[in-house]
Amino acid sequence: MRSRLVAGPAPRWAADYARLYNAPLPNLLGQVDLQRVLLADALARLHAGDPATALDDLEASWTLNATIRARPALIEQLVAVSVTRLQAGVLSSARRGAEIWQARFASFDARSTFVRSLDYEALVLLHLDRAQVATGVGERLTNAFLRPYVRLCQAEVGSRWHESMRQHGDGIAACDRSPAGGPTGLGLGFSWWNRLAPRVVPNLTEALVRLARLEVDLELTERVLVADRLRSRDGLLHSAGEVDASRACPGDGWRSERNADGGTTIAFTRELAWPPSVGAVLPTRFTIPPR
Repeated sequence: MRSRLVAGPAPRWAADYARLYNAPLPNLLGQVDLQRVLLADALARLHAGDPATALDDLEASWTLNATIRARPALIEQLVAVSVTRLQAGVLSSARRGAEIWQARFASFDARSTFVRSLDYEALVLLHLDRAQVATGVGERLTNAFLRPYVRLCQAEVGSRWHESMRQHGDGIAACDRSPAGGPTGLGLGFSWWNRLAPRVVPNLTEALVRLARLEVDLELTERVLVADRLRSRDGLLHSAGEVDASRACPGDGWRSERNADGGTTIAFTRELAWPPSVGAVLPTRFTIPPR
């Protein structure tokens, strides 16, 4: 499987997104399981002193994930984000192939792809008939009876979310959280009668938090790769005390320091308190041991 993915071309799955909620999806659980096998094998190969095969594992993982990352459904994007964060963690340990992976991360615009998927989710919400997807007779009857009200609530959530993504998608400060627990800069506001919005919006804002975590993880991995390349030039990204600005969290950044043992520590300038969510929370500090 590794050889097949490395050699290419990347696999493709059928898509019919005009069906919205009923659009076919690939086996995402199978995707996650295969990714875990590939990345676990990469770590095992690194510990066994076989970095070439570890890089092939990473290459296969990247190729497979790219096909999911290119699809618009939010659940597919969430899977792609989770896998990319795992790749970032393995790469930080590998510190190999720096030029290739640094270039990939520099050209990898996770935000625009993710925001488009959130916009697509708003379109799905606008056309979703909850009476058809409900489970249980009681829930089906309730949703059918309240269908006009539910559709009106969904229409407002979908249209407001779509407008927010269109106006603020590229400028959402997902590292900064409002008192209500959601990322700032969304510009959302719903009518008093909309009782569905408080149930739907937290799921969408949680998706943005996962995006923010990915952006921070990729920034740290990119800096680890760069610092490792600069070993012959003191191993520091910048002079002591200087901060490398963060794109994901404007106003914050990354500081590189030389340790007493000759290693290098790269750390974010403040602690980021992420809310409880699915997936591992990678540290915002990494120490490259001395050679």
